Amino acid sequence: MRNKWFIAYKKRSEDLFDMSGPWTIIEPPKGTYQADPFPYKRNGKQYMFIEDYDYNVGKLSYYEINDSGVSNLTKIMDESYHFSYPFIFDYKGETWIIPESSRNGTVELWRCEEFPNKWVKVKTLLNVRGNDTTLFEKDGELYLFTNIGDDNNVTIYNSDNLLGEWKLHSSSNHQWSRPAGKMFYHDGKLLRPTQDCSKCYGHALILKEVVLTKTNYSEKIYKRIEPTWAPNLIGTHTFNFDEDYVYIDGKVQVQ
Repeated sequence: MRNKWFIAYKKRSEDLFDMSGPWTIIEPPKGTYQADPFPYKRNGKQYMFIEDYDYNVGKLSYYEINDSGVSNLTKIMDESYHFSYPFIFDYKGETWIIPESSRNGTVELWRCEEFPNKWVKVKTLLNVRGNDTTLFEKDGELYLFTNIGDDNNVTIYNSDNLLGEWKLHSSSNHQWSRPAGKMFYHDGKLLRPTQDCSKCYGHALILKEVVLTKTNYSEKIYKRIEPTWAPNLIGTHTFNFDEDYVYIDGKVQVQ
C-alpha cells in the first residue's frame, strides 16, 4: 500500500468553507500523484498550478480549467531536485513562483518570462530547508511564512522588497502550523491555512486566525476542514480559491 494525492475543484458557493459537492476530481496518471493546487487567472483563462510527483522527484505543472473540464497537463519546472507547492503571485507587474525546494535546502524565487510555460530562477531568497513557503503582503511589508523542521514550527521572514534582503521576523511553535495555501481576509479576519499532521502527514486542514505586525505574530484556530469531502480520504492538506472555484487536494491509500 502507498499513498496517492489527487486534485479536486468545484464551483465556489456563498459559504466559502462548504465542502459538500459536487467536486470535479482529477485522477493523476498511473504511477504519479498530484497535490498543492494554486489557481491563477490570465487573459480570461483559468489555470491551476500543481505539484506533479512520480514518487521520485516532484515537478511543477499546470492545467487549464473551464466549465467543460481540464486541459492536458503541461510541465513548467523540471529540475534535478524536488519541487512542490507552486506559490504563484503577481508583484510589480510581473508573475512569480516561489516553489517548495526544501530538499535542495533553499527557498527560491522564479519569474515568468513567457506565460505560462517559461520560468527562470531569479534568486535564492533563503538558504534554509523551508517547507511550503507562503508570501503575504501587509501594510507595504512582505512576509514569508515557512515551516522548518517540526510541523508545529512557523518561521517568518520580512522585507520591504521581494528582491531585497530578508530578515528573520520570528520563529515560534503553534500547534498545526505548516502552511497549506494562500493567506486571505474573510469576514474581517486574516486567515492562514495550515496542516494538521497529528495522525499522518497532511491529515486535515486548519484555518488559523492570525495577528501580524512588523514586530509581533500570534495565531489561533478559526476552523477545521476534515478529510471527509470525498470517499476513503485519509488526508487533505491544501486549500485555495478564487472568485470562481475552490481548490483542494485529497489523499487515499492505493495498492
